[in-house]
Amino acid sequence: MADSGRVPRFNVPVVHPSDQPARVSIRLDFASGARVGPGKIELLEAIARKGSIAAAARDLGMSYPRAWGLVEALDTAMGEPVVTRAPGGQKGGGAALTPLGRALIERYRQVEAAAQRKAGAPPKA
Repeated sequence: MADSGRVPRFNVPVVHPSDQPARVSIRLDFASGARVGPGKIELLEAIARKGSIAAAARDLGMSYPRAWGLVEALDTAMGEPVVTRAPGGQKGGGAALTPLGRALIERYRQVEAAAQRKAGAPPKA
C-alpha cells in the first residue's frame, strides 16, 4: 500500500508538549551516594505524621521491612540518622524525624516547588 502522506487522525487534538501541563517528579542525588525521591520523602512525612515507622508503612501500603530498610539506607547514605527510633513493647515505642530528616524534606520540597513553577501548573488530578 502506498503512503498517501496523510497523517491518520484519531479524534484527539494535537497539543505541543510545551503547552501540556506536567507534574514534576524530582530525585536528589547527594555526593554521599544518597538518592532521595518522592517515595522516601513520603515515607519520612508519614513517619512525622504517625510517630511510627510501622504506622507510616501501613499508611502508605508498604511493608514494614521495606520501610525500615529505606530508613536505614537513608541513615547510612546521609551519614547520620534521619529518624530516631524507640523500641516497641508495652509502652509502644515510636519514631520521630531528626533535624536532618526535617531538613531533608524541606530541601526536597523546595527543589520540587521551584521545578514545578518552571514547568507550569501541574495537570488536574
